[in-house]
Amino acid sequence: MEKELAWEFILLMFKSMKNKQFELKLNISTKQFMVLAASFMHAEAFSQPITVSELADKFLVSKSAISQMVNVLEEKQYLTRITSSGDRRIVGLSVTDKGRCEMENARLQIIEYASGRLQKLGKEKTEQLINLLTEFCNT
Repeated sequence: MEKELAWEFILLMFKSMKNKQFELKLNISTKQFMVLAASFMHAEAFSQPITVSELADKFLVSKSAISQMVNVLEEKQYLTRITSSGDRRIVGLSVTDKGRCEMENARLQIIEYASGRLQKLGKEKTEQLINLLTEFCNT
């Protein structure tokens, strides 16, 4: 549950960044990055790859739209498709080492952006925000 809330918070951060003319400097589009990030976070949270159908449900788009983005990410070697040994119809998406490097690159940029924003809030408001988010995630 906390991982899903964290994902919602990250989406909120992306909206905030977009509104403030912050742009991640990546080798893929923002939408492709969101698919990569969702794949990464799902694997971290549930110890198994996410499927195209799950991604489509998460982003409220068609499976074909997700498949197009996955194809590009696979061509760029950020994701690989893994067929389930139990059911060959189930294909999961696994983030590659190159994809993890792109995630780390984005993480560092987001930290730099967030640090600047938090610095403007000041120590007291930042602590309040952290306390509220912690309470929110633990509720």
